[in-house]
Amino acid sequence: MTGGMISGNLSGDGGGLLVYGTFKLSGGNISGNTASSAGGGVYMAESATFNMAGGDIIGNTSSYNGMADDRGGGGVYVGLSCKFNMSAGTISGNTTTKNGGGVYVHANETYSGKFTMSGGTIGGTTEADKNSATDGGGVYIEEYGTFDMSGGTISGNSATKNGGGVYNQGAIFTMSGGAIIGNTATIGGG
Repeated sequence: MTGGMISGNLSGDGGGLLVYGTFKLSGGNISGNTASSAGGGVYMAESATFNMAGGDIIGNTSSYNGMADDRGGGGVYVGLSCKFNMSAGTISGNTTTKNGGGVYVHANETYSGKFTMSGGTIGGTTEADKNSATDGGGVYIEEYGTFDMSGGTISGNSATKNGGGVYNQGAIFTMSGGAIIGNTATIGGG
């Protein structure tokens, strides 16, 4: 996807886009979509790969439907064995009533979702840019998940409980560059 938009769509999982296989976003936007379960903008499944080299995932929403496996991911839901590679672009203004306003990385003991960030922004500098959630306003990483950050910025996100920028639920989080700044949480881990 090099331009245009995926906007104003509604689904159970993956309000804007459900990805199997490989998807590349280098321009345009995925915006204003709604999921009643997980992945307001993007839901990745079955070892999918998403390469983000530009464009925007903005203003998407996922909501809690009461199911035990409902997790969140207002902007992006990275499923089991899936890989999301972000080198540029913006994930901003996404919300969920559950966890992971910008990004939710799902994992278990056998299969791990992975997010690699070398550039781009999760959040931003204005009120409209912030991703918001219960836990993990910017990013929520489930136990056994992986998040590698060598560049880019996670900023201006908010959580009503814990982890305004990042909530690490016993996952592998590696940071060798970039910045996590100006995030807020009501309880802990701003």
